[in-house]
Amino acid sequence: EAKNVLPRDDGAYGPMLGLSAITGVLPARVLGMGSSRSTAGIYGIFAGTASHLYQLQGDGSWLQVSKSGGYTLDPGNGDRPRGVQYGDRYISAMGISNPVQSFNVAGGSQFADLAATAPRALHIAVVREFIVLGNTWDPSQLVRPDQLWWSAFGNAASWPAPGSPSAQAVQSDRQILADGGHLQGIAAGIGGADAAIFGETRIWRMAYEGPPTVYRFDAVERARGCYASGSSGT
Repeated sequence: EAKNVLPRDDGAYGPMLGLSAITGVLPARVLGMGSSRSTAGIYGIFAGTASHLYQLQGDGSWLQVSKSGGYTLDPGNGDRPRGVQYGDRYISAMGISNPVQSFNVAGGSQFADLAATAPRALHIAVVREFIVLGNTWDPSQLVRPDQLWWSAFGNAASWPAPGSPSAQAVQSDRQILADGGHLQGIAAGIGGADAAIFGETRIWRMAYEGPPTVYRFDAVERARGCYASGSSGT
């Protein structure tokens, strides 16, 4: 029985090395991390606290790259930076207290609001060519913890009014999943589905159908879900 060892390239085993710091220290508790790579091969590694977003530099230090004024995240409400790669952009949901943020990994220097019309959200995923947000807030409906909302096809910054001709033309829409409690996470490309949507007491299969429906939602688990926000891995 071998303990505290790792396999080596030569087929033998070697000792597990001790822990060592590879980056500098951030000024506050880290609430989320993520990474992205541009089409040109430029990497971006990001971390977020309750008030700022940071990018890891080549020397291991953290550069503050928040939008002007920073953010106000409330972890007690489930607010955490949760990001995805979309083309050359790293897009981060910032909870219901802050607009969704976007950073150009290919040459950007600062995060900015993704779009004035995009809802705020706790969860984010890329499903096909859509940005999908879950557990949302917007000025007209306020908090909708049971709602999914997705962008225009192929355009993360396009969020027309749901149900409008403009939204129908680009396949942007939203869906309320009212019988499973709060939405706790989105997992893209799982179980043969375009995405799995996790509620507190339900799990739904999200399948692309195209216009006018765009997506169909089928409950595949009616007795179990995810108790904690983000426990689905998103």
